Amino acid sequence: MRCQAGELETWIAQGKVSLVKQRLKDNLPKVSAQDVSAERRLALLRAAVGERTQAIAILKNITERTGVISPLVYRDYARLSADTDPESAPPHKEHRW
Repeated sequence: MRCQAGELETWIAQGKVSLVKQRLKDNLPKVSAQDVSAERRLALLRAAVGERTQAIAILKNITERTGVISPLVYRDYARLSADTDPESAPPHKEHRW
């Protein structure tokens, strides 16, 4: 996923949104359920091509499945859901390192 995600993220930055949307449709990147970072990147790619509902669902699944919310997942979840359902973001849990 990392290499492919990087390529797709580059295309998004270049404005090739329709190409990324087609690539996601034709060849959805395989992501390990234990790779939260890769799942988060996939969610952001979904959001970038207009598939906001799917992106929110991916981030919600991460938070429900892991029980621990990484700051980046929390931030992205809150940003994506803020305008449609601001109360849906999971409560922030203090991390003790």
